[in-house]
Amino acid sequence: MSARWAQIKCAGCGAKNRVDLDRSSNAVCGRCQGVLLEVASKPEHPPQAASKHRPSQSPVGPRRFKLRPIKFPGLHKLRVDPKHWPAFGIGTVVLLVAGRMVIGIPVVSNLWNEVIKPNAKELYWRIKDPQPAIRLAGDRINGRLPGRSLFPLDNPWNQRVDHLPVDPMSTAIIDQTGPLTRLRADFGASYRGRPFGIPYIVVSGDTEKVPIVYTAYGTESDPGPFPIPPDVPIEGGGRADLEGDRHLITVDRDNWRLYELFRAFPHGVGYRADSGATWDMNSNALRPDGWTSGDAAGLPILPGLVRYDEVVEQGAIRHALRFTVERSRADHVPPARHHASPRRQLTFPPMGMRVRLRADYDITGFPPHARVILKALKEYGMFLADNGGNWFISGTPDPRWDDNQLRSIRRLRGQDLEVIRMPVREVKPAAPVTPPNDPLQTDPGKQTLPTELP
Repeated sequence: MSARWAQIKCAGCGAKNRVDLDRSSNAVCGRCQGVLLEVASKPEHPPQAASKHRPSQSPVGPRRFKLRPIKFPGLHKLRVDPKHWPAFGIGTVVLLVAGRMVIGIPVVSNLWNEVIKPNAKELYWRIKDPQPAIRLAGDRINGRLPGRSLFPLDNPWNQRVDHLPVDPMSTAIIDQTGPLTRLRADFGASYRGRPFGIPYIVVSGDTEKVPIVYTAYGTESDPGPFPIPPDVPIEGGGRADLEGDRHLITVDRDNWRLYELFRAFPHGVGYRADSGATWDMNSNALRPDGWTSGDAAGLPILPGLVRYDEVVEQGAIRHALRFTVERSRADHVPPARHHASPRRQLTFPPMGMRVRLRADYDITGFPPHARVILKALKEYGMFLADNGGNWFISGTPDPRWDDNQLRSIRRLRGQDLEVIRMPVREVKPAAPVTPPNDPLQTDPGKQTLPTELP
């Protein structure tokens, strides 16, 4: 006859003990030595081997990890059983994609744009196209320019515009360009695995000058040579097979002169480029009207860039910024000297147009770096300088940028901006809308505003 075993729970400490009912008439608890009173289960089969536990411990066996259902705060009835975890994960991804592409839920859209999409793209490009980061060689590459103003203080780049009136065409131009399109910082610490933006290098007055060969707009460019060192950074990377604007910028700190090239490629001992320009930064002199530069607007690039040393180290930007749009007008207003568009409708923005952030827009909820940029947009505004993405703000690349803070600028939309009253350029008078002898023309002196340039 086999022995009868039972699991008995101690009323004192709650420990469970295995007891042979045939031999232990006065069983005591192995933990607290109390008398066992309650039988917790039906008789079980005897253990196959001697217990590995010490006599002072309860021979219950080792504790095992158990998967528990997921509980959601505030949703007490919503639980996900472990066996449903894979389906729950797939469903969450589908919800995010559907919310971003179809439903348009703001919370889902922000989560997609600011967390999932940037990190996924960043990981993809780090694996596919690893590139060395732009080097920070002391005060040379994207170096500091302390105590020096780029161009005189009375230059348009350095003048505040928060007190100037709004242009009558402001609403029409904003609506044409994209009132709901988000502003974007077209620079930062990492894009496709490396810093992105428009870099520059600070050189000394004795830097060797190299020849420049122009391949597209030579008649509107300043002839070389330019002081370009061997380690100069080029926008987009130094590889000769990379496409893009490929701006190359050098600053002669001793002579305080600026040199800029557009689509620069190494060529023998020098460089070839589509166009180029140089400026004396102690002067307000403009380029000849109709001449381009490294920009489509014929403006210098460097004074309009958002620089790390200004935003983070100095905590203030005291000049206008530079931005782009996809479709501009075949016209330019001072200080711009050039345009690059076939469109003549007045609702398209001309090169040199200046916009600013509305004074009533609250920027207190933005992170510190973004607040510095937005404050400059309120006080100094930004010039339309080139064709590109709508409301793309230019800046310098730097691995120290906090991209999360820069991405917060995307909360702003085109409708949060306003166009500052533009200078009037002389144009040919528009043809009359109706013939002079038209009986329907009740007021011959009244003119209809033109909708496009003559």
